Amino acid sequence: KACRAMERAQGILASGRIIRSDNISLAPLHCLQAKVYHSQGDSKKRDDSLDRLVASLERSPVVTDIFDDIYDVCSFMLDIGKAEQAKRVIDHIKPIIEKSGVLDLRFRLSSLYVRYCRVCADDAALCAAQAEYYDFSVRMESERIRAYQHSVQIQTGMEELQKRQLAILEENVRLTRQAQSDPLTG
Repeated sequence: KACRAMERAQGILASGRIIRSDNISLAPLHCLQAKVYHSQGDSKKRDDSLDRLVASLERSPVVTDIFDDIYDVCSFMLDIGKAEQAKRVIDHIKPIIEKSGVLDLRFRLSSLYVRYCRVCADDAALCAAQAEYYDFSVRMESERIRAYQHSVQIQTGMEELQKRQLAILEENVRLTRQAQSDPLTG
């Protein structure tokens, strides 16, 4: 299945309908290509695909939209011993992710960097990376608690609003019946 999907994608690329060099949305394709080539044992094509992906990412100022793909390919690079390529990507996207201010992306990038430090057996960097990861995890937990509290407040407010609406409806029904049976209104 993956080979057929890759062949179709390569056909689209070859048709010229997509410009390969500057299209950052091709990151999933390069990731798929690299994984397929790796599974086929073709390390030359795998490495060429990873090189194209890294070059494409380094030219792109926008990475938040495809962060999941970038995370996936960096994990793959770490799995196959391409730690330095993964580090190049991490170093490129880190300032962009930090500038975005999205806590979840910063947390996930931090976890990726911890993994990189473990792979490289860099104990000093690993210690600092784990401290940063811990800080992000504490902030994430705090955000989750605040989000939960906010959702509880919204739910409570909705329930209170429903009670008020029901009371108003009941009062309207009572007033309508009273008006229809009142001897003065006939």
